[in-house]
Amino acid sequence: MNHRRLTQIDWSIIAALAAGVFILYAQTLRFEFVNYDDDQYVFENPHIASGLTWENVRWAFTSGYASNWHPLTWMSHMLDVELFGMSPAGPHGVNAAIHGLNAVLLFIAFLRMTGQRWPSAAVAAIFAVHPLRAESVAWISERKDVLSGLFFFLTLLLYERFVRARTWRSYLAVAVSLALGLMAKPMLVTLPFLLLLLDFWPLRRFDRWHDLARLSVEKLPLTLIAVASSIITFLVQRASGAVSQLSSISLTGRICNAIVSYAYYLRDVFWPAKLTFFYPHPDSFPAGSISAENLWLSVILLTAITIAALLTLYRAGWFATGWFWFVGTLVPVIGIVQVGAQARADRYTYVTTIGISIVVVYAANSMARRWLWLKPLFATLFFVAIAGLGVRSFWQIGTWRDSLTLTSHGISIDQNNYAAFNNLGHALDEAGDAVAAEAAYREVLRIRPEDTIALNNVAVRLAARGETREAISLYRAAIRRDPGYTPAIVQLANLYARERRFDAAISLYEQAIERDPTAADAHHNFAATLAEMGRVNDALEPWQRAISLRPNYADAYHGYGLAMVILGRPLDGIANLEKALTIAPDRIETLLRLSWIYATHPDPQLRNTERAELLATTALDLAPHPSATLLDTAATAAAAVGRFDTAVALADRAIAAASDPPLAAEITARKSLFLAGKPYIQGRKDAPR
Repeated sequence: MNHRRLTQIDWSIIAALAAGVFILYAQTLRFEFVNYDDDQYVFENPHIASGLTWENVRWAFTSGYASNWHPLTWMSHMLDVELFGMSPAGPHGVNAAIHGLNAVLLFIAFLRMTGQRWPSAAVAAIFAVHPLRAESVAWISERKDVLSGLFFFLTLLLYERFVRARTWRSYLAVAVSLALGLMAKPMLVTLPFLLLLLDFWPLRRFDRWHDLARLSVEKLPLTLIAVASSIITFLVQRASGAVSQLSSISLTGRICNAIVSYAYYLRDVFWPAKLTFFYPHPDSFPAGSISAENLWLSVILLTAITIAALLTLYRAGWFATGWFWFVGTLVPVIGIVQVGAQARADRYTYVTTIGISIVVVYAANSMARRWLWLKPLFATLFFVAIAGLGVRSFWQIGTWRDSLTLTSHGISIDQNNYAAFNNLGHALDEAGDAVAAEAAYREVLRIRPEDTIALNNVAVRLAARGETREAISLYRAAIRRDPGYTPAIVQLANLYARERRFDAAISLYEQAIERDPTAADAHHNFAATLAEMGRVNDALEPWQRAISLRPNYADAYHGYGLAMVILGRPLDGIANLEKALTIAPDRIETLLRLSWIYATHPDPQLRNTERAELLATTALDLAPHPSATLLDTAATAAAAVGRFDTAVALADRAIAAASDPPLAAEITARKSLFLAGKPYIQGRKDAPR
């Protein structure tokens, strides 16, 4: 082991690693959130959006939200909000900074363990610039990768210190670092095994096999920490339904996919040409399968490398350590216990493929030591490889620019990438292109005819077009496919509510809430339907629940505010409507309701005529084709501040736009007040009834 202080050359290498990461990832400061978990993890997560509070810290440690238990990661996102607000630039910058620090820590750890500067620098450089890192660093939701990686590399450094110091304090530091890493992402459960590999090479702590038992016992406390993390993670993921059952993906399918995935990961290390954000599991759609040729080629390749590593165990310890680093650290995510629908993922390689870099770099180093003439050749090849990886990585990082770019790239890699088509549909929906969005959702159904999410999404589009019968059929198909899929239950309930089939709607809302008590949309729409039925008092509790689940839920604040006004609590009502407007300043319905209350309330202390006119004018500016109700409200607000000529002109426009005769008559009666120079006040004797 090398215990000397860092030299000027070492600091130059550290600066080069940091600069390389900055050059590659500075572009992410201009990137947006993407619709691949960023909503669930960050900008629609009320516990993250409200920042770092004691209540949110408690939630981070006690929640299995998003099928994960990683409290340290949650708290890091909360800290982002405290520092940068809800801007994506801040989290992107933090991810890149942590990744740069990780590359530096990897270099220092290997420099201290091996005493070899340039091989250590080469391993760290490959780690820093490889395109496989793009997903872990450029994706805000994958903060857990870079954060757990930070403690991974810190644990390596602390373990090297423990090997030198051999004190209980140095061992405790290793254990604490491992525990913190597991609280960022449970991927680090294999780290005690990895430390045992490092004992063999490069730390050379045992030469005889009976030393293995002693060193294994030494790792027992660390192993117990890892086992505890594994149990918590499995229970959380199983409780949330993220762990696929054998009936969903067969055990045979999982084993075959695991074998082939190892080979694909190897390919991507050396030729990262077809990287994307989601790789569909072969068992997850009817047309998918693993060919026998690919399976047997993978078996032969993996077996051959394993045999070679064992045969050179003592002559080239770096080979065995590097290879079993790669194989062992991938075990938690290789898919035997299948979590999610992906076959593999680039993010799973964040620390795993360092093992392959060790094999390649130290093989070259060994040959260059034996044949000196190879040194300049290998140095040239290394710099060419780093440059090529950097260029490819810069391009790969760019695919994370926004949702449309990310999903379009996924489809260009694989025309059967149903997740990419689904997320593309969401992105197109948000962009207002409903036709293209529906086409994307139908592509999902082409690939997976019984895909629950796609059935629901196509049904939403059909319902919006008034094709009610077809929409109901697809909603029911989605619910049959997955009885616990609450979005389809809620959407079907919404459709029934619009058709005034209130009993059927209420039953479905109650079913959705029973299956998922955290579904804020179910609580809000349940409350809105109760209010429409005249059960305003009954609607208060579900609206309160919706707001508690989603503190930035403008629709729920709006509904709850109107209920308060109807129930004779105007102060509470106005406060909640103003809150809705703070969250969604362009919400025309809220602008109208508040304007009407401020302009016409019988209590003079609650009237705010100037505010009423401002709100109505804002609504008029926002609406390209103002409705009769909007024009009537604007007229009433203008009259409230004494602008009666304007009020009459707006009332005339409102009467012309009114398709409902009773509404037209009511506006005409108000117009007569404006002509007489009087404002409209609710309940006043001269007010039209």
